[in-house]
Amino acid sequence: MDKLLQKINQRIEFLLDRDHTIGHAYFLNISTLADLAKVFLNKIIPLLQEYFYDNWEKIKLVLSNSEGKCDFLEAIDYQQVSLFKKPNPELYLNDKKTSFRVKNLTQMIDNEEDKPKLISFFKGIYSFD
Repeated sequence: MDKLLQKINQRIEFLLDRDHTIGHAYFLNISTLADLAKVFLNKIIPLLQEYFYDNWEKIKLVLSNSEGKCDFLEAIDYQQVSLFKKPNPELYLNDKKTSFRVKNLTQMIDNEEDKPKLISFFKGIYSFD
């Protein structure tokens, strides 16, 4: 867990500043994979959302693996025509917008088949093998 926190904090410091690094207190009562996933889901990711003003691209950078992929998040593409009865070309510069949502980590915890995937999510943040 030390490597995980260290890598996350290095990235936050690079993208933001040292004053916004995450303290070890968030990780004190973690004894299982489920505990770690819940801390990320309920504390770390919301904190990153606040730090980066919902700039999901930067949040993805903090949580990404060595390939630049962030397994914690999934993209949602919105198109104006599917959201509004009469699309307004002046409403948006682009007809399409991508947003992100956090994958359901708690559901992955309960599924035995998903646990190795969940472990690789966390390891991917600090492993560059």
